[in-house]
Amino acid sequence: MHSFESIEVQTSKDRHRELTIEQAIDLLVRNMSRESILDFIHQLNIICERRSSVLAYVKYILTALVVRLEQSGKRDINRYN
Repeated sequence: MHSFESIEVQTSKDRHRELTIEQAIDLLVRNMSRESILDFIHQLNIICERRSSVLAYVKYILTALVVRLEQSGKRDINRYN
């Protein structure tokens, strides 16, 4: 996976969140089950084998996590501002 310093995810039509790589990793680890993380890594490997960019997939997963946390009203999401 190509590294990035920050990644912007769109959580609604007019709302965006910018995440550092540390925040993105923390978000993934704290909010995905072990099985989901293994599947995520497997999908990243498949994407890399195709020589495609993994960034779109990473953004897709992060966006889903952020939206789910916002909708559930979790206070922890504020640490990702």
